[in-house]
Amino acid sequence: MRELFAQLESATLSDRIALLIEEAILNGSIKPGERVNTDALARQFKVSHIPVREALKQLEVVGLIETEPNRGARVVELSEDDVDHIFLVRKALEGLAASLAAARITKAGKMQLQELVDQMSASSKSKDFIKMFQADVRFHQTIWEFSGNPFLVKSLTNLLLPYFGYVATRGYYRHRAKLSYVPKVHQEVLDAVISGDSQRAQQVIADVHNRSIQARMKERAKSTKH
Repeated sequence: MRELFAQLESATLSDRIALLIEEAILNGSIKPGERVNTDALARQFKVSHIPVREALKQLEVVGLIETEPNRGARVVELSEDDVDHIFLVRKALEGLAASLAAARITKAGKMQLQELVDQMSASSKSKDFIKMFQADVRFHQTIWEFSGNPFLVKSLTNLLLPYFGYVATRGYYRHRAKLSYVPKVHQEVLDAVISGDSQRAQQVIADVHNRSIQARMKERAKSTKH
């Protein structure tokens, strides 16, 4: 495996290893379907195999890693059908999260979300795809957290972390004709959430995801013609 990680100095090894591997998957350094070699990771982190195995188990729980008998661990790889199914569930669950967040969002939360949208806007101008991706993911996670429902947060995390990895490794932002769309659509969601209108927030999320589903269908239809 490539040298991706710096040596760790913290005692909380398994948690920190899990976080670093997660970041590498989400930013595309480790690709979907790629084998994750425990020996190589232990050498890179300069630790024993135990915390590495514990970290991989954590990532398996949230759906980023899958372990195959006699073949070890690999990064989850999603098919087009998988993504379609995820979007249908995401629309319902994230709509609920936005609805709950609209009723619970604090002034500090509103500022945090606006800062993330502003980061996306700045990143779209500088074409800093990694920062845009990080702000995008954090934006959604913040809305989930303000739902106040830990089971909903866990469900969305398990559902969407593999999807976010899928997005990152396929150069979603690099291939967009208009990067300005990303902050624009997130501003639309933000305005609905901070309005305090739960029904509006839920509807806006549904509309955004419906547009994404329709765009995916058009792209798929276009690719089958060639």
